[in-house]
Amino acid sequence: MADWDWMVKGIIDLKPLFALGKVNAYHVLLWGWIVGELVRRTDPAKRPFDKFVVEEIFEPLGISYDIFLGVPDSELPRVAMLKGGLGAPIDD
Repeated sequence: MADWDWMVKGIIDLKPLFALGKVNAYHVLLWGWIVGELVRRTDPAKRPFDKFVVEEIFEPLGISYDIFLGVPDSELPRVAMLKGGLGAPIDD
């Protein structure tokens, strides 16, 4: 899930679960990649979504760089490990 292009390709390759126009549905985890890819493809500079958000939203508003879209390697020690339902780590 940390590989942007891999996720986008996977979403593109998905087949609809319902007949078009019959059911309104979305996937709770995929909306971020869908919105992010729309931004990336329509941005004249074709910036990655995280760079677009930093340059167009965070910097103009003076928002701290303690907000990340994705985690840089330097910040991994600050990340909590999530556990699955029975205490097992959640794998990508």
